[in-house]
Amino acid sequence: MNRKERRANGTAQPIGSQSPDRNASLFQVGFDHHRNGRLAEAQRVYSQALAIEPEHSDAMHMLGVIALQVGRADAAADLIGRAAAISPTNAIAQFNLGNALATLGRFDAALVAYDAAIRLKRDYVEALSNRAHVLNCLGRPAEAVQSCDAALRRDARHIDAYTNRGNALRDLGRLPEAVAAYQVVLRARPGDADAHYNLGNALMEAGRFADAAVSLTEAVRLQPDFADAHNNRGVVLRELGRFMEALMASEKAIALRPEFTEAHFRRGIVLGDLGRTQDALAAFDTAIALNPRFAEAHSNRGNTLRDLQRDDEAFESYSTAISLNPDFAVARSNLGSVLRDLGRYEEALAQFDQAIAIMPLFDIAHYNRGVVLSDLARDAEAIESFDRTLALKPDYPQAQSRRDALLTACERAAEA
Repeated sequence: MNRKERRANGTAQPIGSQSPDRNASLFQVGFDHHRNGRLAEAQRVYSQALAIEPEHSDAMHMLGVIALQVGRADAAADLIGRAAAISPTNAIAQFNLGNALATLGRFDAALVAYDAAIRLKRDYVEALSNRAHVLNCLGRPAEAVQSCDAALRRDARHIDAYTNRGNALRDLGRLPEAVAAYQVVLRARPGDADAHYNLGNALMEAGRFADAAVSLTEAVRLQPDFADAHNNRGVVLRELGRFMEALMASEKAIALRPEFTEAHFRRGIVLGDLGRTQDALAAFDTAIALNPRFAEAHSNRGNTLRDLQRDDEAFESYSTAISLNPDFAVARSNLGSVLRDLGRYEEALAQFDQAIAIMPLFDIAHYNRGVVLSDLARDAEAIESFDRTLALKPDYPQAQSRRDALLTACERAAEA
């Protein structure tokens, strides 16, 4: 599912002139326009200042800030980077450079810029918070938490730091702490759709689906065009067995963003739940057309083809999923089931063994392994597989029934 958090990356920070007196008054006119939201006028005046003094680092910096504000992050990174090179002790320029680079997805470079800002201004709370965001994007959530904690020691009311802390805690699997962090954000910003979305995602990952549905419903109430929130709301509604509502949520996400691959995928899953097998297949085909490397869509397409008794095509779908993700244990188990149905028992066993090697606690794979071992008349090994299945999931009646039948058959054979 789409669980990507909405990040808190701060806003570009305008500054007062740090240049010599020459040209300072013109810059100040531009700055007054800027802080009052008159970006076009500010851009015009900053450009005039820069034409008079080409090395005017503040004018160059602020033109970069405007570029970032209007969505031109590449131009922003260039302008602010040049300004920071001219004035290397300007902490705010380093901070805004980090923001521009982070927006471009250049997280390593953004981290360097935030670190430079913090060296210049050790109590720079915004830089510490945004540094946490890029650390999390770099797959370093433990360090991200530390950076947020450093920000909050300096200012316990810095709400963006709680958002970034919650995001990092989610990635660490520390879900109760993540929920607590997002709740702090919501107490300060009860009308923030992103905060409700983040809380809903954490609650969903914690298995608290009813609570997650409440948060995600509030997110879409506050921001009706929030496609990601509609999609994830559909996920939790399905978990609650509210299939028609889940379908409507997925379809709303698709209406808002027609090329939303995951929403088409989720729609396919709930259509399958509703018994609309052909429609489910079409939804998975759409998801795959949008992203041919979507392994989960190929695997679920295989499940749907099996429901339609099109095992040869299911075999191809599972094989494609595994080629895209060799560690996809569920697809390997499903492929093994198709191979068994096709009478290819040794190949099926190999797939179940690989699935278990990838996911040792995968009870269904252990069960399926026992079934195919029984097909191969390797009864003692089959019983061991069923025993392992029942150890993992005691309430597994099919495993219990097959185990008991095999034991009875073995005892009768021993008596004969």
